Formats: sequence, structure tokens, C-alpha cells
Amino acid sequence: MHFQIKHLLRPNLRVAVTRTETPRRTVCAAPQRGVGPAGPRASAGAVTLRTRRGYARDAAAYGRAFASARDQPETFWGEAARDVDWFEPWRRALHAQDPVFPDCDHCVPRCPCRLRSLFLAGERCDVETLEWAKSSFGVPVLDHWWQTETGSAITSSCIGLGNSLTPPAGQAGKPVPGYDVKVVDDDMREVRPRTLGNIVVRPPLPPGAALSLWQNPDLYKELYFTKFPGYYDTMDAGFVDEEGFLYIMSRSDDVINVAGHRLSAGALEESVLQHPAIGDCAVVGLEDALKGVVPLALCVLKNGVQKTEQDITKEVVKLVRDTVGPVAAFRKVLFVRALPKTRSGKIPRSALANLVNGKPYKITPTIEDPEVFKDIERHAEKALRNRGD
Repeated sequence: MHFQIKHLLRPNLRVAVTRTETPRRTVCAAPQRGVGPAGPRASAGAVTLRTRRGYARDAAAYGRAFASARDQPETFWGEAARDVDWFEPWRRALHAQDPVFPDCDHCVPRCPCRLRSLFLAGERCDVETLEWAKSSFGVPVLDHWWQTETGSAITSSCIGLGNSLTPPAGQAGKPVPGYDVKVVDDDMREVRPRTLGNIVVRPPLPPGAALSLWQNPDLYKELYFTKFPGYYDTMDAGFVDEEGFLYIMSRSDDVINVAGHRLSAGALEESVLQHPAIGDCAVVGLEDALKGVVPLALCVLKNGVQKTEQDITKEVVKLVRDTVGPVAAFRKVLFVRALPKTRSGKIPRSALANLVNGKPYKITPTIEDPEVFKDIERHAEKALRNRGD
């Protein structure tokens, strides 16, 4: 799960900071809404300090951390870098949304003396964020991929096994021992390198993976082993390169089929995020009478952007055309206040796709701010359906 930098600064989210020296300590804030920088209210829970001596609750600790991060960012992050052996930033969300640190280049110290490597999780890491983290921390930045059902990483850069500390940008590692990972098309034929396909795993699954669903073994078999007989269906889409690195591009149901061409939401989002004015982005399929489905980018602008939305739209469309190609048929951008995300940073793209197409959608309990859906719905009603798009 993403341990976002902004979680240290906003008490309605969660963060864990773990020291390597004794006493071992974790700082957590319960996810509650309506809590300000002064610290959690009594009804919203309090910051918990966990030490070897036991548990103690101290709501003022958050206020002190917030004030230190706001007033002395270099000192705050410098101390964090010295004491923490792993640290995961979420630069894009911090830069776009958090008013405490409008400039991410000043949030994190360069060359933290004891930080050896940085491992990513949650949403796939875009290349821009990856390069920023490398230059900011000066250590290997390694991504991996796993699922709740597997209980452990499916692919990773296993340092102890001699895996590369400088893998290609965008990859999620190579299969961990115990996993036989394949990328196949809908007819179960293994695809060529760098060809988008369905990611499957040949059983048996290693120890720790789910063996069934609670009191429903038939549904377990139907969900995971029916579409591709003889394989566990991860329901993720991606590709492998010539060296065997796996790239996770999106959930299988997030793949956009434009006039017979399969496009991953992740690849399109990566192109859109190359624009300097875009702070966050989610691409979903918008129904189209001619092509069946066309990509629609829901974009959050960074603070202080001076250009008009029309100018930014033209530049983003050209950017996607140059990087992905005209086959993407990308022409539509919808600017919104924020994107809905779970507490671990995942974007519910299937719900967003239903929303923009005027279909019923479900808001899961893990969404941080459900009101974001209503805001997007208002924008979509005004910009899309009122124009007949």
C-alpha cells in the first residue's frame, strides 16, 4: 500500500514510519474526516506511538510533526531520512494537492545517509515520479507487484537473489521464485514481448496464496480459473520485455478497445502526465457511436497553472498522439477538482467509466472522499452529455 508523504501531513489519512534502531516506533493516525492540522479530535482518534514498552496515545504529537514539516521541511525530512530505512513518496499527489509543500523539490533531502533502497507498492509508479524519487533520494527505486489473493509479491526485484538495482523504468520486477507468470491473449496464446495481454499464473500457487473464498469455493473457481483454464487469472493486463521484466499497465477491465485496438489505461495516463500542468490523471473508456469506445482523460491541474483549459487540452492531445500514436483516437479531456482514491491510493476506474457514461456506479467503503464522485458527475454532465458527446 502507498505510504504517501502527504499522509504524514494530513491526519485523516494513514502513515507508518518505522525506525530500524531500538526502540522500534510506529506513528499512525486513524482515517477520519474533518480533522485539522492541530491534531485529531478526541472523537476522531489520536496518534498512537507504539514502542517496546507498550502503547501510548498522544494527540499533540501530530500537531508537532505537522508544524515541523510545515516550518522546517529540510530538518523534518532530513531526520526522517536518517532514521528510516525505507520511505515511499507520492510526489504527484503531494505536488498537486498539498498546500503545505507547493514545491516537491524542497520536500525531501538529497542523499539521505542511511537510506539504501526504496520499494514502491499500490498504484503503478509513473516514470516522472520514478525519476524524481531516484534523483531526490539517490538510491535504487524498485517497484513490485502482488495481490491480496496471493499474499506476497508475484514479481519483484529480489536484491538478495542478485536482481538488478537499475531495472528499466515502469517495470514491476521479474517473477519471484514460486510463480510461473505468463502473458497471453484472449485465446490463451502467449504473446510476443512488449505486446499487451492478460497476465496469468500457472498453478500451483506458492504457499500463502488464497486457497478459496470464504464459504464459497465455487465462486473462487469461477472468478480465478474459468476464463483461462489451467491458469490463475490475475485480472491484470500488461506485457513482458525481452529481458523478462513484467510491466503492469492496468486491470484487464480497464483496457480500452478503440476500434479493435487494445490500449492500456496506464500507458495513456503516463503520456498525459508528461504535461507539466497535469498533477493527476485517470483514463477511462467513453462510449462512442463510431469507434465503440474512445479514451477520456480525467485530469487534475497543479496549483498555480496559468494556461487555459482549452490550451492545455490541445497540448495534451498532441502529446498523446506523439507518444502513443493516432491509433489512440485521443481527443477528450475533462478537468476535475480531484480523483476518487482508496486509502491505499488506488483509483476506481471501472466506477469512473460507468459515471462518465451515465451508468449506475458503486462507491466502495474504502474511498477517502466520496464527494469527489458528485463533483466529477457535475463536470461530466456539463461537459459531455450536454454537448451530446
